[in-house]
Amino acid sequence: MLIQEANYWKIGLFVASGFLAIVGTLFYLGAKRLSREKIEFTTYFDESVQGLDLGAPVKMRGVTIGTVSDITIAPDHRLVQVTSDCYLDSMVRLNLGSEEALRNHEAPVPPDLRVQLATTGITGVKFLLVDFFTNPDDPPPLDFDAPQGYLPSAPSTLKSLEDGFYTLANALPQTLNAITSLAETLERQVDAVDLTTIQAKALDLVTHVDDLVVSANGKLAQVDMPQLAKLLAEDLTALKEAIWKADKLLDQMESAEGPLRRIAADVTTLTERANDLLASTQAAINDSDLPGTTETLRGTIESYGTLANGGQRMFDETEETMVLLRETLAAVQSLAATIERQPGVFLQGRLPDSPRPKIQR
Repeated sequence: MLIQEANYWKIGLFVASGFLAIVGTLFYLGAKRLSREKIEFTTYFDESVQGLDLGAPVKMRGVTIGTVSDITIAPDHRLVQVTSDCYLDSMVRLNLGSEEALRNHEAPVPPDLRVQLATTGITGVKFLLVDFFTNPDDPPPLDFDAPQGYLPSAPSTLKSLEDGFYTLANALPQTLNAITSLAETLERQVDAVDLTTIQAKALDLVTHVDDLVVSANGKLAQVDMPQLAKLLAEDLTALKEAIWKADKLLDQMESAEGPLRRIAADVTTLTERANDLLASTQAAINDSDLPGTTETLRGTIESYGTLANGGQRMFDETEETMVLLRETLAAVQSLAATIERQPGVFLQGRLPDSPRPKIQR
């Protein structure tokens, strides 16, 4: 079997072609990246930018939209000025304005847009974070005119923690002084309390309560409960019988054939007859010319009218008396029911208010 010798010329051509292809691809990608149009923006920070270097990315929620191009001191010699080159197409996609407005720095900056220093992991390498904040803090005040393309900044998370720590550290001495003053005040109040007097008063109170309990037990022991229950039962029976009789009497008086109804019917009949006589007498007076007869008849008419009015008043007063009698009977019934439910009501005192019985008028 014959072994062909390697063609080193072909191998060299293959390696050279691959190397040129790789270089061309890298050159194309680099040229495309360098050819992206950029817009310059300036931000001022009122904190240290240690860890932020030139070329650090500018990101919007993880998406790179530019790089840091310059870091220097602001004209007021207090703030730090950071200049960034942001890609025009990325800014347009963020709806920050049209290409022409962004090129001329005429696009208005949204009021909730802020630039913040952020840290990558635990390495300490920082980058610029552009995002929309809810109720953002006011940016650092500028003692000079802001340049075109100014983007306001927001304190970083580390800056906020640092400010909170310093605030807490400054307030700690005052808090300790207030606690010390409170402890001293409490100590003085405790020293001013006469514990001996308080103990004596407490002992007197306990003794008085014991005496009251002993006295109450003695009073209860003197009460003949069986005899009291027997008397209450007898009184309750008599009260029920009286209520039954009174209720029966009211039913008879209010019935259609009862004495009250008969009296009312008689009064009504008398009133109607008096009215008829009054009408006939008035007609006779109008037809007669005798003065003496007129005066006599007028007196008779007035007497009949007085009689009719008196009968009507008597009927009304009788109706009111019946209503009062019915209310009294309902109150007695309620008392009897209470005694039946609570035989010891006279010993317990007044019961809680209960709804009054309804009276049928």
